[in-house]
Amino acid sequence: MNKMKALINKMKSFKQNKYKKQIAKREDRINLLKEIDAALAEVSFNTLDLKNKSNHSFVQKRLDKIENMLAGIKQKYKDAQMKDETPQQIEHYEKLVEYLSEISISNVNLKNKSEDDELQKKLNKIEAILLKKKANYENYIKNHSEESLKAKQLYENFKNELDSQIQKAKKHIDSLQNENRVIKLYKEFHIKLEKQIYNVKVEIAHLKHKNKVTADKLWWQLLSKEEKKERRSDLSFYIPDVQGYWLTLLCVVAEIIYLILLLSIMVRTFWVGVSILVNIVFLLFLFTIAIKVKNYKKAFSYCSIGFGIYCILRISWVIQGLMEVDLSSASSLLQSVIYGCNIYMIIASIYVGIRSFIKIKRQEIYIKEEKISKIQMSK
Repeated sequence: MNKMKALINKMKSFKQNKYKKQIAKREDRINLLKEIDAALAEVSFNTLDLKNKSNHSFVQKRLDKIENMLAGIKQKYKDAQMKDETPQQIEHYEKLVEYLSEISISNVNLKNKSEDDELQKKLNKIEAILLKKKANYENYIKNHSEESLKAKQLYENFKNELDSQIQKAKKHIDSLQNENRVIKLYKEFHIKLEKQIYNVKVEIAHLKHKNKVTADKLWWQLLSKEEKKERRSDLSFYIPDVQGYWLTLLCVVAEIIYLILLLSIMVRTFWVGVSILVNIVFLLFLFTIAIKVKNYKKAFSYCSIGFGIYCILRISWVIQGLMEVDLSSASSLLQSVIYGCNIYMIIASIYVGIRSFIKIKRQEIYIKEEKISKIQMSK
Protein backbone atom coordinates (compact mmCIF):
# COMPACT_ATOMS: atom_id res chain seq x y z
CA MET A 1 0.00 0.00 0.00
CA ASN A 2 2.83 2.39 0.92
CA LYS A 3 4.61 1.52 -2.33
CA MET A 4 1.43 2.33 -4.27
CA LYS A 5 1.12 5.70 -2.52
CA ALA A 6 4.79 6.45 -3.19
CA LEU A 7 4.30 5.57 -6.87
CA ILE A 8 1.23 7.84 -7.12
CA ASN A 9 3.14 10.69 -5.42
CA LYS A 10 6.05 10.16 -7.83
CA MET A 11 3.67 10.37 -10.81
CA LYS A 12 2.10 13.54 -9.41
CA SER A 13 5.53 15.07 -8.81
CA PHE A 14 6.60 14.13 -12.36
CA LYS A 15 3.46 15.76 -13.81
CA GLN A 16 3.96 18.91 -11.73
CA ASN A 17 7.60 19.25 -12.84
CA LYS A 18 6.57 18.64 -16.45
CA TYR A 19 3.94 21.42 -16.29
CA LYS A 20 6.45 23.81 -14.64
CA LYS A 21 9.02 23.14 -17.37
CA GLN A 22 6.42 23.69 -20.10
CA ILE A 23 5.38 27.04 -18.56
CA ALA A 24 9.00 28.18 -18.18
CA LYS A 25 9.86 27.16 -21.76
CA ARG A 26 6.86 29.04 -23.16
CA GLU A 27 7.63 32.13 -21.03
CA ASP A 28 11.13 32.23 -22.53
CA ARG A 29 9.64 31.96 -26.02
CA ILE A 30 7.12 34.74 -25.26
CA ASN A 31 9.95 37.06 -24.12
CA LEU A 32 11.85 36.40 -27.37
CA LEU A 33 8.73 37.07 -29.46
CA LYS A 34 8.14 40.31 -27.55
CA GLU A 35 11.69 41.31 -28.50
CA ILE A 36 10.82 40.68 -32.19
CA ASP A 37 7.59 42.64 -31.79
CA ALA A 38 9.45 45.62 -30.28
CA ALA A 39 12.00 45.60 -33.13
CA LEU A 40 9.26 45.46 -35.81
CA ALA A 41 7.38 48.32 -34.15
CA GLU A 42 10.31 50.63 -34.99
CA VAL A 43 10.33 49.71 -38.70
CA SER A 44 9.02 52.09 -41.34
CA PHE A 45 9.47 52.29 -45.12
CA ASN A 46 12.39 54.71 -44.76
CA THR A 47 14.01 53.07 -41.72
CA LEU A 48 14.36 49.37 -42.46
CA ASP A 49 17.21 48.23 -40.23
CA LEU A 50 16.84 45.00 -38.25
CA LYS A 51 20.51 43.98 -38.22
CA ASN A 52 22.20 43.35 -34.82
CA LYS A 53 18.97 44.07 -32.94
CA SER A 54 19.35 41.05 -30.65
CA ASN A 55 22.04 38.80 -29.17
CA HIS A 56 19.73 35.77 -29.33
CA SER A 57 20.11 33.67 -32.50
CA PHE A 58 16.36 32.81 -32.75
CA VAL A 59 15.33 36.49 -32.61
CA GLN A 60 18.06 37.68 -34.99
CA LYS A 61 17.35 34.91 -37.55
CA ARG A 62 13.66 35.83 -37.58
CA LEU A 63 14.43 39.54 -37.92
CA ASP A 64 16.95 38.89 -40.72
CA LYS A 65 14.38 36.84 -42.60
CA ILE A 66 11.76 39.62 -42.28
CA GLU A 67 14.30 42.29 -43.26
CA ASN A 68 15.35 40.35 -46.39
CA MET A 69 11.70 39.99 -47.45
CA LEU A 70 10.89 43.69 -46.88
CA ALA A 71 14.18 44.83 -48.46
CA GLY A 72 13.27 42.84 -51.59
CA ILE A 73 9.95 44.70 -51.88
CA LYS A 74 11.70 48.02 -51.24
CA GLN A 75 14.23 47.34 -54.01
CA LYS A 76 11.42 46.46 -56.43
CA TYR A 77 9.78 49.76 -55.43
CA LYS A 78 12.96 51.71 -56.30
CA ASP A 79 13.35 49.88 -59.64
CA ALA A 80 9.72 50.52 -60.52
CA GLN A 81 10.05 54.17 -59.50
CA MET A 82 12.91 54.68 -61.98
CA LYS A 83 10.90 53.19 -64.87
CA ASP A 84 7.56 54.64 -63.86
CA GLU A 85 5.83 56.92 -66.36
CA THR A 86 2.54 56.99 -64.47
CA PRO A 87 2.96 60.51 -62.95
CA GLN A 88 3.41 62.01 -66.45
CA GLN A 89 0.36 60.11 -67.73
CA ILE A 90 -1.73 61.27 -64.78
CA GLU A 91 -0.59 64.87 -65.39
CA HIS A 92 -1.49 64.41 -69.09
CA TYR A 93 -5.11 63.47 -68.27
CA GLU A 94 -5.41 66.09 -65.52
CA LYS A 95 -4.57 68.77 -68.10
CA LEU A 96 -7.09 67.24 -70.48
CA VAL A 97 -9.81 67.55 -67.79
CA GLU A 98 -8.70 71.14 -67.11
CA TYR A 99 -8.96 72.15 -70.80
CA LEU A 100 -12.33 70.42 -71.27
CA SER A 101 -13.74 72.10 -68.16
CA GLU A 102 -13.25 75.51 -69.85
CA ILE A 103 -15.34 74.49 -72.90
CA SER A 104 -18.86 75.76 -73.54
CA ILE A 105 -21.06 75.62 -76.66
CA SER A 106 -20.17 79.21 -77.47
CA ASN A 107 -16.44 78.62 -76.99
CA VAL A 108 -15.08 75.39 -78.50
CA ASN A 109 -11.39 76.13 -78.99
CA LEU A 110 -8.82 73.44 -78.19
CA LYS A 111 -6.24 74.41 -80.82
CA ASN A 112 -2.63 74.93 -79.66
CA LYS A 113 -3.56 74.35 -76.03
CA SER A 114 -0.62 72.05 -75.29
CA GLU A 115 2.96 71.59 -76.38
CA ASP A 116 2.58 67.83 -75.80
CA ASP A 117 1.86 66.38 -79.26
CA GLU A 118 -0.01 63.36 -77.93
CA LEU A 119 -2.24 65.50 -75.73
CA GLN A 120 -2.86 67.99 -78.57
CA LYS A 121 -3.94 65.12 -80.88
CA LYS A 122 -6.55 64.07 -78.30
CA LEU A 123 -7.71 67.67 -77.92
CA ASN A 124 -8.05 68.06 -81.71
CA LYS A 125 -10.05 64.84 -81.95
CA ILE A 126 -12.42 65.90 -79.14
CA GLU A 127 -12.73 69.39 -80.68
CA ALA A 128 -13.81 67.90 -84.03
CA ILE A 129 -16.58 65.86 -82.33
CA LEU A 130 -17.80 68.85 -80.32
CA LEU A 131 -17.73 71.22 -83.31
CA LYS A 132 -19.86 68.78 -85.28
CA LYS A 133 -22.47 68.69 -82.53
CA LYS A 134 -22.27 72.48 -82.17
CA ALA A 135 -22.83 72.90 -85.94
CA ASN A 136 -25.92 70.64 -85.78
CA TYR A 137 -27.32 72.79 -83.01
CA GLU A 138 -26.55 76.15 -84.72
CA ASN A 139 -27.90 75.01 -88.11
CA TYR A 140 -31.16 73.99 -86.50
CA ILE A 141 -31.72 77.20 -84.48
CA LYS A 142 -31.17 79.39 -87.59
CA ASN A 143 -34.65 78.40 -88.72
CA HIS A 144 -36.21 77.34 -85.41
CA SER A 145 -36.63 78.60 -81.87
CA GLU A 146 -33.96 77.83 -79.26
CA GLU A 147 -36.77 76.76 -76.95
CA SER A 148 -38.02 74.02 -79.27
CA LEU A 149 -37.71 70.40 -78.14
CA LYS A 150 -35.33 69.45 -80.97
CA ALA A 151 -33.05 72.44 -80.20
CA LYS A 152 -32.91 71.42 -76.56
CA GLN A 153 -32.04 67.83 -77.53
CA LEU A 154 -29.19 69.02 -79.81
CA TYR A 155 -27.87 71.24 -77.03
CA GLU A 156 -28.04 68.28 -74.60
CA ASN A 157 -26.15 66.11 -77.11
CA PHE A 158 -23.30 68.63 -77.07
CA LYS A 159 -23.29 68.79 -73.25
CA ASN A 160 -23.46 65.00 -72.89
CA GLU A 161 -20.53 64.53 -75.26
CA LEU A 162 -18.45 67.06 -73.34
CA ASP A 163 -19.32 65.45 -69.97
CA SER A 164 -18.55 62.01 -71.40
CA GLN A 165 -15.06 63.10 -72.50
CA ILE A 166 -14.37 64.62 -69.05
CA GLN A 167 -15.56 61.43 -67.28
CA LYS A 168 -13.38 59.24 -69.53
CA ALA A 169 -10.31 61.32 -68.65
CA LYS A 170 -11.12 61.12 -64.93
CA LYS A 171 -11.55 57.33 -65.14
CA HIS A 172 -8.12 57.09 -66.78
CA ILE A 173 -6.64 59.05 -63.87
CA ASP A 174 -8.31 56.71 -61.32
CA SER A 175 -7.19 53.55 -63.14
CA LEU A 176 -3.60 54.82 -63.44
CA GLN A 177 -3.52 55.59 -59.73
CA ASN A 178 -4.96 52.16 -58.85
CA GLU A 179 -2.71 50.23 -61.24
CA ASN A 180 0.43 52.17 -60.41
CA ARG A 181 3.11 49.56 -59.61
CA VAL A 182 5.06 51.96 -57.41
CA ILE A 183 2.01 52.62 -55.20
CA LYS A 184 1.20 48.89 -55.11
CA LEU A 185 4.72 48.00 -53.95
CA TYR A 186 4.59 50.70 -51.28
CA LYS A 187 1.29 49.27 -50.01
CA GLU A 188 2.65 45.70 -50.24
CA PHE A 189 5.60 46.67 -48.01
CA HIS A 190 3.27 47.91 -45.26
CA ILE A 191 0.87 44.95 -45.62
CA LYS A 192 3.76 42.46 -45.26
CA LEU A 193 5.16 44.35 -42.27
CA GLU A 194 1.75 44.45 -40.55
CA LYS A 195 1.25 40.75 -41.28
CA GLN A 196 4.57 39.87 -39.61
CA ILE A 197 3.67 42.00 -36.56
CA TYR A 198 0.23 40.34 -36.43
CA ASN A 199 1.77 36.82 -36.69
CA VAL A 200 4.13 37.54 -33.80
CA LYS A 201 1.27 38.88 -31.65
CA VAL A 202 -0.89 35.83 -32.47
CA GLU A 203 2.01 33.51 -31.55
CA ILE A 204 2.40 35.31 -28.21
CA ALA A 205 -1.37 35.06 -27.55
CA HIS A 206 -1.40 31.30 -28.32
CA LEU A 207 1.57 30.66 -26.03
CA LYS A 208 -0.06 32.69 -23.24
CA HIS A 209 -3.26 30.68 -23.64
CA LYS A 210 -1.33 27.39 -23.50
CA ASN A 211 0.45 28.61 -20.36
CA LYS A 212 -2.90 29.49 -18.79
CA VAL A 213 -4.22 25.97 -19.52
CA THR A 214 -1.01 24.35 -18.18
CA ALA A 215 -1.05 26.61 -15.09
CA ASP A 216 -4.66 25.50 -14.42
CA LYS A 217 -3.57 21.84 -14.72
CA LEU A 218 -0.68 22.46 -12.33
CA TRP A 219 -3.01 24.24 -9.89
CA TRP A 220 -5.37 21.23 -10.03
CA GLN A 221 -2.47 18.82 -9.38
CA LEU A 222 -1.43 20.79 -6.27
CA LEU A 223 -4.92 20.60 -4.74
CA SER A 224 -5.63 18.01 -2.03
CA LYS A 225 -8.20 15.25 -2.54
CA GLU A 226 -10.77 17.07 -0.40
CA GLU A 227 -10.24 20.35 -2.23
CA LYS A 228 -10.73 18.58 -5.56
CA LYS A 229 -14.02 17.12 -4.31
CA GLU A 230 -15.17 20.58 -3.25
CA ARG A 231 -14.20 22.10 -6.60
CA ARG A 232 -16.05 19.36 -8.50
CA SER A 233 -19.15 19.92 -6.32
CA ASP A 234 -18.93 23.68 -6.90
CA LEU A 235 -18.60 23.24 -10.68
CA SER A 236 -21.53 20.81 -10.79
CA PHE A 237 -23.89 23.74 -10.07
CA TYR A 238 -22.83 25.37 -13.35
CA ILE A 239 -21.77 22.46 -15.58
CA PRO A 240 -24.38 19.87 -16.66
CA ASP A 241 -23.66 16.13 -16.28
CA VAL A 242 -22.86 15.58 -19.97
CA GLN A 243 -21.32 12.13 -19.53
CA GLY A 244 -24.45 10.70 -17.90
CA TYR A 245 -26.59 12.35 -20.58
CA TRP A 246 -24.73 10.76 -23.52
CA LEU A 247 -24.43 7.32 -21.89
CA THR A 248 -28.20 7.30 -21.36
CA LEU A 249 -28.85 8.46 -24.94
CA LEU A 250 -26.73 5.52 -26.13
CA CYS A 251 -29.05 3.32 -24.05
CA VAL A 252 -31.91 4.68 -26.22
CA VAL A 253 -30.01 3.52 -29.35
CA ALA A 254 -29.30 0.11 -27.76
CA GLU A 255 -32.99 -0.24 -26.82
CA ILE A 256 -34.10 0.44 -30.42
CA ILE A 257 -31.60 -2.12 -31.82
CA TYR A 258 -32.68 -4.69 -29.20
CA LEU A 259 -36.39 -4.19 -30.01
CA ILE A 260 -35.91 -4.49 -33.80
CA LEU A 261 -33.86 -7.71 -33.49
CA LEU A 262 -36.20 -9.23 -30.89
CA LEU A 263 -39.27 -8.59 -33.06
CA SER A 264 -37.54 -10.26 -36.03
CA ILE A 265 -37.38 -13.61 -34.17
CA MET A 266 -40.62 -13.43 -32.14
CA VAL A 267 -43.64 -15.57 -33.02
CA ARG A 268 -46.60 -13.39 -34.01
CA THR A 269 -48.62 -13.40 -30.76
CA PHE A 270 -50.07 -10.68 -28.53
CA TRP A 271 -46.59 -10.37 -26.97
CA VAL A 272 -45.44 -8.56 -30.13
CA GLY A 273 -47.90 -5.72 -29.50
CA VAL A 274 -47.08 -5.66 -25.79
CA SER A 275 -43.31 -5.52 -26.55
CA ILE A 276 -43.76 -2.63 -28.98
CA LEU A 277 -45.87 -0.57 -26.56
CA VAL A 278 -43.70 -1.31 -23.51
CA ASN A 279 -40.47 -0.50 -25.36
CA ILE A 280 -41.91 2.77 -26.73
CA VAL A 281 -42.61 3.73 -23.09
CA PHE A 282 -39.03 2.71 -22.17
CA LEU A 283 -37.60 4.84 -24.98
CA LEU A 284 -39.47 7.91 -23.71
CA PHE A 285 -38.49 6.99 -20.15
CA LEU A 286 -34.77 6.73 -21.07
CA PHE A 287 -34.87 10.02 -22.95
CA THR A 288 -36.40 11.70 -19.87
CA ILE A 289 -33.74 10.12 -17.61
CA ALA A 290 -31.01 11.49 -19.93
CA ILE A 291 -32.34 15.08 -19.65
CA LYS A 292 -33.01 14.91 -15.91
CA VAL A 293 -29.68 13.25 -15.04
CA LYS A 294 -27.93 15.99 -17.04
CA ASN A 295 -29.55 18.50 -14.64
CA TYR A 296 -28.81 16.52 -11.44
CA LYS A 297 -32.30 15.29 -10.50
CA LYS A 298 -32.01 12.75 -7.67
CA ALA A 299 -35.20 10.80 -8.39
CA PHE A 300 -34.01 10.00 -11.90
CA SER A 301 -30.69 8.60 -10.66
CA TYR A 302 -32.87 5.99 -8.86
CA CYS A 303 -34.87 5.52 -12.08
CA SER A 304 -31.64 4.86 -14.02
CA ILE A 305 -30.54 2.21 -11.50
CA GLY A 306 -34.08 0.73 -11.60
CA PHE A 307 -33.96 0.44 -15.40
CA GLY A 308 -30.58 -1.35 -15.16
CA ILE A 309 -32.09 -3.86 -12.67
CA TYR A 310 -35.09 -4.38 -15.00
CA CYS A 311 -32.67 -5.16 -17.88
CA ILE A 312 -31.08 -7.89 -15.71
CA LEU A 313 -34.55 -9.41 -15.15
CA ARG A 314 -35.43 -9.01 -18.83
CA ILE A 315 -32.38 -10.84 -20.12
CA SER A 316 -32.52 -13.56 -17.43
CA TRP A 317 -36.27 -14.28 -17.25
CA VAL A 318 -38.71 -11.93 -19.08
CA ILE A 319 -37.69 -12.69 -22.69
CA GLN A 320 -37.43 -16.48 -22.50
CA GLY A 321 -39.45 -17.23 -19.35
CA LEU A 322 -42.45 -14.86 -19.51
CA MET A 323 -42.65 -14.05 -23.21
CA GLU A 324 -41.43 -17.54 -24.25
CA VAL A 325 -39.16 -16.20 -27.01
CA ASP A 326 -36.78 -18.91 -28.19
CA LEU A 327 -33.47 -17.05 -28.50
CA SER A 328 -31.61 -20.30 -29.26
CA SER A 329 -33.37 -20.45 -32.66
CA ALA A 330 -31.71 -17.13 -33.67
CA SER A 331 -28.26 -16.94 -35.22
CA SER A 332 -25.25 -16.51 -32.94
CA LEU A 333 -24.78 -12.95 -34.30
CA LEU A 334 -28.38 -11.96 -33.42
CA GLN A 335 -28.05 -13.49 -29.97
CA SER A 336 -24.77 -11.70 -29.27
CA VAL A 337 -26.22 -8.32 -30.35
CA ILE A 338 -29.42 -8.78 -28.24
CA TYR A 339 -27.40 -9.82 -25.17
CA GLY A 340 -24.77 -7.14 -25.89
CA CYS A 341 -27.38 -4.34 -26.04
CA ASN A 342 -28.91 -5.46 -22.75
CA ILE A 343 -25.51 -5.83 -21.04
CA TYR A 344 -24.55 -2.31 -22.16
CA MET A 345 -27.89 -0.94 -20.83
CA ILE A 346 -27.37 -2.74 -17.49
CA ILE A 347 -23.84 -1.39 -17.01
CA ALA A 348 -24.52 2.13 -18.35
CA SER A 349 -27.82 2.65 -16.46
CA ILE A 350 -26.49 1.46 -13.09
CA TYR A 351 -23.22 3.42 -13.54
CA VAL A 352 -25.06 6.62 -14.55
CA GLY A 353 -27.51 6.24 -11.65
CA ILE A 354 -24.81 5.68 -9.00
CA ARG A 355 -22.53 8.40 -10.43
CA SER A 356 -25.41 10.90 -10.55
CA PHE A 357 -26.50 9.98 -7.02
CA ILE A 358 -22.98 10.55 -5.62
CA LYS A 359 -22.72 13.94 -7.39
CA ILE A 360 -26.14 15.04 -6.07
CA LYS A 361 -25.24 13.96 -2.51
CA ARG A 362 -22.07 16.07 -2.77
CA GLN A 363 -24.18 19.01 -3.91
CA GLU A 364 -26.55 18.57 -0.96
CA ILE A 365 -23.64 18.50 1.52
CA TYR A 366 -22.11 21.54 -0.17
CA ILE A 367 -25.40 23.47 0.16
CA LYS A 368 -25.89 22.29 3.74
CA GLU A 369 -22.43 23.56 4.72
CA GLU A 370 -23.36 26.91 3.09
CA LYS A 371 -20.40 26.83 0.71
CA ILE A 372 -22.60 28.25 -2.06
CA SER A 373 -25.20 31.00 -1.83
CA LYS A 374 -28.67 30.98 -3.36
CA ILE A 375 -27.66 33.94 -5.58
CA GLN A 376 -24.76 31.90 -7.00
CA MET A 377 -27.03 28.90 -7.54
CA SER A 378 -29.55 31.03 -9.45
CA LYS A 379 -26.94 32.16 -11.99
